[in-house]
Amino acid sequence: MKHTVGPIHKGGRRSRRPFLPVIGALMLLPLMFLAGCGGKDQGDVYIPEAPIEVSFGTDPETPHPAGEPITLYVQVTQEGEPVEDADEVQFEIWQEDDQVEENGAGSSEEEADDEADPGEDAEAHEPGGEKQGPAFHGGSMADYQSDHPFYDAEHAGDGIYTLEHIFEEPGVYQVMYHVTARGYHDMVKYELEIVE
Repeated sequence: MKHTVGPIHKGGRRSRRPFLPVIGALMLLPLMFLAGCGGKDQGDVYIPEAPIEVSFGTDPETPHPAGEPITLYVQVTQEGEPVEDADEVQFEIWQEDDQVEENGAGSSEEEADDEADPGEDAEAHEPGGEKQGPAFHGGSMADYQSDHPFYDAEHAGDGIYTLEHIFEEPGVYQVMYHVTARGYHDMVKYELEIVE
């Protein structure tokens, strides 16, 4: 007599695939779980595919005379398209000899520059001053602390956000933009020269 494994069906024959329904059910279980997770309402959460890009400029270019209006602006894009829905765009402005407090620690702006990412080279930008320090994407301003004044920019369209400002005294000023949009925060410091 030949020995076979499996249950005996009617007619005395043994089934060759007794576990097929069980295996099929186990294979479908993960698919049902994933389908159930996908049906939940995710709301208006935006998951960014690419970081925002921010370019800074002034109109007119610097050096600029003290006591006359100058427009500071940033153009915000993502994947080459203008960002019209930035959550917050601000300019932080202080004169070079002022103290800066970053990340909760009081330090001079020279010390703050020493903490900058060494991989980011200072480079001239169009138009305005000199780019200093790294841009970072992600995070928020929750940990950033400063005693300097912040000025809200106005949305001018085409991803451009502007601030008209008057520097009352000649000197070297630091201007740091803060842009929060689509899950990213970008901030870079520039140096502007204001003359008599």
